[in-house]
Amino acid sequence: ERQALCVYSVGRDTEVRIADADSEERAAGSKAEEHEGVDQGEEASWSAIGGLAAQIDLIREVIEWPLKRAEIFEEFGVRAPRGVLLHGPPGTGKSSLAKAAAKSCGSHVITVSGPDVIGKFVGESEANVSRLFRDAHANSPSLIVIDEIDALCPSRRTATSEAQARLTSTFLALFDGVEERSKVFVLATTNRPNALDPALRRPGRLDREIEIGVPNEQARFEILMALQRRAEFAAPRRLSIDEGLLREVAADSHGYVGADLHLVMKQAVLSALREAKGRVDEDAETALRLTAANFGSALASTAPSCLREVTIHVPSTSWGDVGGMDSVKQSLQEVVEW
Repeated sequence: ERQALCVYSVGRDTEVRIADADSEERAAGSKAEEHEGVDQGEEASWSAIGGLAAQIDLIREVIEWPLKRAEIFEEFGVRAPRGVLLHGPPGTGKSSLAKAAAKSCGSHVITVSGPDVIGKFVGESEANVSRLFRDAHANSPSLIVIDEIDALCPSRRTATSEAQARLTSTFLALFDGVEERSKVFVLATTNRPNALDPALRRPGRLDREIEIGVPNEQARFEILMALQRRAEFAAPRRLSIDEGLLREVAADSHGYVGADLHLVMKQAVLSALREAKGRVDEDAETALRLTAANFGSALASTAPSCLREVTIHVPSTSWGDVGGMDSVKQSLQEVVEW
């Protein structure tokens, strides 16, 4: 049995003890994952994400494979990408994909949010970024997951201060210092890809860009099915949702993204609970069945995220304001108004 000398120091208190080395390695790995913020729950798994099968396959190909099977890439002389950018509207699943990738890669993972890296004092932000890459190098192979990277690396052309431009330059310099053999990969997400510095998106840095767009009808159905399987909705004796009903909801929810559908599901459950009132509490065997009316009220109370900023301007110009061209106006009226 292997033994190890373990030294723990918290503040002024220091503990020294001899323990089973294998157990300590497992415990240290668990603490590291917890410290780095890797979500170990059900939401941080590929099976908990619906409607993004093609994107998941691509992410696993460019991140998971190089980290887990680096020797194959070296054997065939294939250069693994150093960075991947996930971009798309808010609520489409970028952060969930990043968490799932972090959980599945089996390597040292560092997860940060772009705004959290920004410091209050001069040079603090650059020091935080430098510490980030230094930790990744020391624990390679490793994956750096950066959410909202547009806050960390904005375009230097539109920077509002020297500090922003300096931070972007520092990040790019540290990124360039990542050698291929060091096995340090970067997975970044953003809602505003055009706000990033163009130099960050060139080959050799964020080599791959994967768009996470608004889901179509089939993707929305897969998202609803994945939500149904989640722990908060997976109570077989207490909750009943017909698959055909979910297909109808998917067809009626044009423009809704994953976050919207999650809220719709919650609102539908609340609607069913209001109708059932105390019956569910009185009888544990009573199933809470969601109906079309429950989902209808949920959809009516939930505006799709992608359409919240859309405004429609109805012009005041009438046919009478257009002189001549009677035949053209007649044809347009027949095609449009009739």
